[in-house]
Amino acid sequence: MAIRVDIHQIFRASIIVLACCYGTTTTAEEKFLETATASWNANRALLPAFEADLVFESASSNVETRSELRSASGDLLVIKETPGLKVKYHVAQSAERLRIIAQQPTDRADPIADLLFNGKYWQGVERSGELLVLRRPDQMAGGQCDPISLQSSSFGKNFPTELAETAVHAKSIDAVEIDSHRTWLSLNMKQGSQEWAFVVEFDSFVSLLPTRQWCNMDGTTLSYRTFSYEVLKPTGKLCTKKEEYSCPRNPVLINAQNDPDMDNWARKITMSLQNIQVRDPKDLAPLLEVELTGRRTIDLREATPIAEAAADETEDSETIVD
Repeated sequence: MAIRVDIHQIFRASIIVLACCYGTTTTAEEKFLETATASWNANRALLPAFEADLVFESASSNVETRSELRSASGDLLVIKETPGLKVKYHVAQSAERLRIIAQQPTDRADPIADLLFNGKYWQGVERSGELLVLRRPDQMAGGQCDPISLQSSSFGKNFPTELAETAVHAKSIDAVEIDSHRTWLSLNMKQGSQEWAFVVEFDSFVSLLPTRQWCNMDGTTLSYRTFSYEVLKPTGKLCTKKEEYSCPRNPVLINAQNDPDMDNWARKITMSLQNIQVRDPKDLAPLLEVELTGRRTIDLREATPIAEAAADETEDSETIVD
């Protein structure tokens, strides 16, 4: 009980700071958005250094066969059609530094990817050590592997950043109290003739962190996510499991009166943290305080952001360092 009081005091202090920075009156929905962001940041600051295995599993009932493509010499190519996929990553995190090593799901000894965020930019070793690619955080596309930000959908952004960018484009924002501890935040959008809502459920029982998330479009729920948390000493709550459902077999619209039928979804993706070990930051130094190397380096950090490049109708060139 004492821990919860301390955490909420941190939240209130963060909200006061935010209010002073903005200096203007905001709506109740915008205040809730600020509160949720402050809660996420306060929890992030409490998380200690740790190592864990991050297991990614996908399953699709739409794929019933498995096929492998081989070259003329008999070498197995990486193109596969399979009803399921399982990949294990080893992750280590301390403050802003993060290491992600993806294990090859074959008999090969070397990892399929080795990524390091040094607090400023990403270093990625590819092609069995042949290539080192340097990228800014906003250049990291693809699925989320950062164990601190499993709630977000893009690799280079944390959850508050993704939420704020979505809110900028929302035509309206609704914060609805579902019960004594849960609140739904709906960011209502419009694309052409289509109207859709990005909905996030926040729960004060887990420090007002997001516990569910889904997308409704024209009366149908397209995707649905759930998040589970565990306390990582001293007091931070780590998202240890993310389940994502998509492609509903029958149209469904999630609202306050119904819980979705888990058997109604054709695809499921699960990311779960296993074998979590809280570590002293000094013990993680050999993993995190290094510089990755490759026989060839591609530096993309000075490239124009994609959005700006599209607006200027220009193409970026790669800087290759031999």
